Amino acid sequence: MTGIWRYLKLLEELVSEKGLEDRVHFLGFHSDVQSIMKKHSIYCLTSRSEGFSLTLTEAMASGMATISYELTGPQEITINGIDGTLIENQNIERFVEGLKILMDDKDLRYRLGMRAIEDVKRFNKTVVVARWERLLSNLIEN
Repeated sequence: MTGIWRYLKLLEELVSEKGLEDRVHFLGFHSDVQSIMKKHSIYCLTSRSEGFSLTLTEAMASGMATISYELTGPQEITINGIDGTLIENQNIERFVEGLKILMDDKDLRYRLGMRAIEDVKRFNKTVVVARWERLLSNLIEN
């Protein structure tokens, strides 16, 4: 067993060891990610490095409360405490604390998720294309 399957087996064993089978589910690969995201309330992005994360914006657009490390991409997308949670990069203990807060506070998850739906619209295609058009027009004029 190699690659992702080896890690999946290790994670499944850890979930079983901790007695979390009723709370942690590995869903495998799916083509309709939006429908799955709409069924969940928290999205964790634990990358060590990250550019502009499409999965983070998809989670926000689905109304999920998000938690991620303070990396270039997530910091450009998330407004900490307003539409998601940002944690000092690779501070695992603080990440766990932040995740516990989200898991325990249904109202907070709802507030962050609802605000995320609105805030992430600043990255929709129409807005981004208009920004590029303005930038290119300014460059041509100057």
